[in-house]
Amino acid sequence: TTHDVVIQRKLAARTSEFETAAANLTERHEREDRWQQLLLGCVSDFDGFASDLRDRLQRFPATPARKRALGSLSFQNIVNAADRLNEWYAFDVLDTIGTDDREFLNLMFSRRHLFVHRAGRVDQQYLDNSGDATAKLNQVIRLKSNMIKRLIPLLQTASQNFVVAFESIK
Repeated sequence: TTHDVVIQRKLAARTSEFETAAANLTERHEREDRWQQLLLGCVSDFDGFASDLRDRLQRFPATPARKRALGSLSFQNIVNAADRLNEWYAFDVLDTIGTDDREFLNLMFSRRHLFVHRAGRVDQQYLDNSGDATAKLNQVIRLKSNMIKRLIPLLQTASQNFVVAFESIK
């Protein structure tokens, strides 16, 4: 489908950007900045894709309460969004993604939130929601290349699962 093609193309481009940066950037600060940009881009790509499918789900018959709940569903918290979709539609966008990888996705989406809203500085909400036992309050967090390398294929899998699940609805 169009959704699957677009998100897969975007994530493939992110993989290419990552590989180029990993091969060419040598200065630690430049690398960390690039990983942050890639994290923000990947989450933004997935959020836009998932929100579009959410909007299409809203066109299906549902109670007013379910339509409101669906309308306010945020993919910024990917694990919660997946749980709600599973509860409401009996499909799991994180199907085939194991517990460790689900926790990692939650961590990366939580870190994205910190970079966007707190300049990377750890707050209590991050400590409560991320599961990051290594972080300390007010610490500035960093990203490593292996995090981005792990993130992109997980988002590719989640988006493929979402498209397959969405298309299974009759």
